[in-house]
Amino acid sequence: MARRKRQRGSHRATPVSPRSLKSHKDLSGDSPRGRKAQPALAAPGRTGTTTSQIILPVLLFFVCFIAYVSNGDFLPGGDQQGNMLASVNLLKRHAFSLSPPDSPNSFLWALHSPGKEPQRVAIGQWSREADDLYAQGRLKAVNRYYLAKTRRPEEYVNTFGLGAAVTALPVYAFLDLFVDIESDRYWWWHGGALTASLLTALAAV
Repeated sequence: MARRKRQRGSHRATPVSPRSLKSHKDLSGDSPRGRKAQPALAAPGRTGTTTSQIILPVLLFFVCFIAYVSNGDFLPGGDQQGNMLASVNLLKRHAFSLSPPDSPNSFLWALHSPGKEPQRVAIGQWSREADDLYAQGRLKAVNRYYLAKTRRPEEYVNTFGLGAAVTALPVYAFLDLFVDIESDRYWWWHGGALTASLLTALAAV
């Protein structure tokens, strides 16, 4: 009888201490300490910029740019001349203002002689004779509408500001590597058309 009682007593559950229960919870992840140990799952979303996101805007830019410059033509007008002149003057003279001898084509000229009515003359290039008459006060300039007077005598600036002129400056600097941009006004218009095409193609992107 005593042997059977001892066998029954051996099958009883072993008491568990509170400390062991706490350690068991920590290992199972039920406690805050266990939850912190688990790695956080990454939130779903875009992993980065794909190749198509780079190639498609570049292709769109070149398609639009080629379409704009494919005809090789430009539309001349008086409003653009102030911006083009300001770009060339900034490139060549590093100044925002200019005087009539710097760009004779941008002014209307009148020759004053004693006892005679002022005579309108055309001056394409500045010469020594023109410089002498200008110094004597006999050759006087009248600015065109795309040039505005400043407070300084005989100094003029672009009527339409400097935004477009500064934007086109890199294009004119590039063209000046191949042609004399100051003397060849034909390339002034091409520089303006090229700048407009670049900006329009960038706006499409």
